[in-house]
Amino acid sequence: MNKIKFYHSLTFRLCVYVFVCVSLVVCGILFYWDCRIRVIIENSVSNVIERLNIETAQRIRELLFSVEGLTESLKRDVEENNLTQDQIRKRMRNMLSINPNLFYASSVTYLPGSYYGTNMSLYSYWNGTNLVETNLNSVQYDYSQKKWFTEPLKRNKPVWTEPYYDLGGGGVVMTTYSTPFYTTDSEGNQVQAGVVTADLGLAAFNEIINHIRVYVSGYAILISGNGELLVKNKKESVENQSEEEKKRQKNLDKFLETIKNSGFGRLKNYVTSEGDTIWMYRARIEHSKWSVLFIVREEEVLEELSELRIIAAQSLLLGLALLLLVVLWVSTKFTSPIISLTAETGEIAKGNLDIEIKKYGNKNEVGLLSHSIDNMRISLKDYIASLGETMAEKERITSELQIAKGIQNNFLVSDFNISRFDNIKIYALVEPAKEVGGDLYTFFKMDSKRLFFAVGDVSGKGVPAALFMAVTLTLMKGMQHQDMSPARILKRVGHELFLQNENTMFVTVFCGILDIETGLLVYSNAGHLPPIILDKQGEARWLKLPKGVVLGVINYPVYEDKQVQLLPGESIFVYTDGVNEAMNKNQELFGEERLLETMKGCSGLSPQELTQRVSSAIREYTLGESQSDDITMLTLEYEGPLYMKESGSLIKDRTHYE
Repeated sequence: MNKIKFYHSLTFRLCVYVFVCVSLVVCGILFYWDCRIRVIIENSVSNVIERLNIETAQRIRELLFSVEGLTESLKRDVEENNLTQDQIRKRMRNMLSINPNLFYASSVTYLPGSYYGTNMSLYSYWNGTNLVETNLNSVQYDYSQKKWFTEPLKRNKPVWTEPYYDLGGGGVVMTTYSTPFYTTDSEGNQVQAGVVTADLGLAAFNEIINHIRVYVSGYAILISGNGELLVKNKKESVENQSEEEKKRQKNLDKFLETIKNSGFGRLKNYVTSEGDTIWMYRARIEHSKWSVLFIVREEEVLEELSELRIIAAQSLLLGLALLLLVVLWVSTKFTSPIISLTAETGEIAKGNLDIEIKKYGNKNEVGLLSHSIDNMRISLKDYIASLGETMAEKERITSELQIAKGIQNNFLVSDFNISRFDNIKIYALVEPAKEVGGDLYTFFKMDSKRLFFAVGDVSGKGVPAALFMAVTLTLMKGMQHQDMSPARILKRVGHELFLQNENTMFVTVFCGILDIETGLLVYSNAGHLPPIILDKQGEARWLKLPKGVVLGVINYPVYEDKQVQLLPGESIFVYTDGVNEAMNKNQELFGEERLLETMKGCSGLSPQELTQRVSSAIREYTLGESQSDDITMLTLEYEGPLYMKESGSLIKDRTHYE
């Protein structure tokens, strides 16, 4: 035996296969682990930031709610108590003094000309630690055109304004809560009288925003409903910005542009011009259009994951090196007995059946293999001795199959001349795929003017299908002299097959009863393929079938009879699926359409000629490919009533029969 080179040996291949497979599995596990850890980190960070985001939004909402409550209280005092200017200013001072850091200013503003025929806007605001009281009615400051005055009156409900610089009023950047107040006219109706406002300097929210810490570089900002920046983190507000801080400010402007049309919650990641991926979370402040936006760098969040990746990569390389050494040692240990067995089997292959096979015990696969090879050696001796007997037995089985084929053929009608039915021509052909098959056909006289015929296909092939076919034919022939329709015959046969069908076989059947005097064909179907009607002009068409389940699977199946009028010279062609499912070398089916085209233009051919023409077309299509299924074809031609055949006159249409 030739010596095997190491790189061709089983040892080398086992090392390579095990090493590569284990490496791929480990890499796959590490990749999955990396993805899962990343998802876990992302979800964990997202949950923490989202909770912090929501809490911040709630804190801001609480401030806004307190402003709204005190403003609404001042509004009710103005509406219900008919206060003087001094009383109104006193209540405004009280409200502003509650929290000077929160309340920047307040006003009670009347509709133009409604305050004793004049314009009046009582306004109080903080100037440092001093509370300044004034009237906003001036030529330079037309309060009737300001949004904080017009919007609540227009909507007839309280509103929070977008941030604005109140030039001529407080002179600072602020946002205003405005609520309309009402008075009762002479007719007792509630009409608008003006608005009550409370101004918040945006510095009131700085403490909330600046106390937020999200990792080292993360920060939060307060955004208006229009996507404008209200308050930003202190680290984003230094006057002498470094280059890095200027870049951050530039990115912040892009963030604001990006989120203008976005929703809330976790937003789509944003990549800065420097290539950094930014995570953004946005929470709505209830009952206002404001929102809080958290911004954090992905690199900072996933910093620990990067360290884990380095450790995993180092561990992987070290582990693979150790694995290679272990696999080499194990494969050498386990393949050495196989090498010995290879030499011994080589001797057996040369015909030396007396060689002694070394035993390796029975506790492992190699030991079992050595025993199996020894048993094979002994069996080969016995096999050679019994080979002659086996060949004789094979010849006996072949002979019995030939006998079975002859018996099966005896079940099929071979005489196609039906006495006293001279106006009927019929021919059938069966080509089994094996020695015996499961296709069937039959025809017989029901009485003096009715002819029964049927074509069927048993599931499966070989001897079991042939036996089931024989039983089916026997049951059908048992209905020969009974006055039954095709549907009733199928029902009776299906019931009997079901009772004897322990192996759950089934058979598809098309059957019909032809009245030879009128040409009326009554037919029924049990899951079989539709036959083809060929008229005298050579036109072919499919016969419409009623629905029906295959025979042998239901105890009392139900079938339906249909009928069709055959005109003189028309033929019906019934076949099994071995015809349309015949395949060529490209595994392409013969098909129903090709069968229909083959039938067209075949007028004038006898049933035998027509059947043989279809058979020839199938052989030409398959070009010698082995037959995959049994093929059965039956053609019946109706020449017209006997008296019309004798007189030579033929009916041209179906009007007489209908």
